[in-house]
Amino acid sequence: MSSTESPATEGTVPRRPSGLRQWARRELYLARVDWHLDWLAPGPERKRIVKSLREDIAAESAHHDVGAALAGLGDPERLALGYAGDARQGPRWSHGLAWSGIALFAYGVVFVAYVLGMLAVVEAAGLGQARSRFLLIEVTAYADQSGFGVGLSGVAGLLIPLIAGAVVFLLASRTWRAFRRPGSTPS
Repeated sequence: MSSTESPATEGTVPRRPSGLRQWARRELYLARVDWHLDWLAPGPERKRIVKSLREDIAAESAHHDVGAALAGLGDPERLALGYAGDARQGPRWSHGLAWSGIALFAYGVVFVAYVLGMLAVVEAAGLGQARSRFLLIEVTAYADQSGFGVGLSGVAGLLIPLIAGAVVFLLASRTWRAFRRPGSTPS
C-alpha cells in the first residue's frame, strides 16, 4: 500500500484527493471531458455529466489514488463520446473561439514584430520616413529627433485580421455540422 492510499472501511466518507497535484490532475481530466462534451451535449447536460464524474472519481479515490481512478475511466474524448451515444455531433463553438483567438494573437505578434523592424530600420538608416505593405496594409514608419511613430492607412488594417479570425473560427468550430442532415455520416 502506498502512502497516498488508505485502507477502505465500511461507512467511510470518500476522501478528497490529497494534495494540489491530485486535485489538479482530476480537474484537468474533467476539463478535457467537458471540452469534448461541448459539441455533444447541451450545457446543463454537460454540467450534470461532469458533476457525476467528479463524484465517481471521489468515490473511487477513497479506495485508490486519483491516477488509478482516472485510468479506469479511460481517454476523456472516448468517455465523452460514450456519453453522447447516438447524439448528433454539432459545431464546436468553443474550439472555434479558442483557435480564432490563437490566430489573432499570432497575427498581432507578427504584425508588431514587422512594425518594430520597420521602425528600427528607419531610425538606424536616418531615413526619417518609410512606407511598406504588410498583407495589403500600408504601413508608414517615421523617426526623427522629436520622436517616432507608425501609421496605418486604409480599412485593410482592420478587415484583414477580422476576416482571418472569422475564417479560422468557422473552420475550427466545424460550422458545416450545423447544416448537416440527420442520419448523415459524422465528420
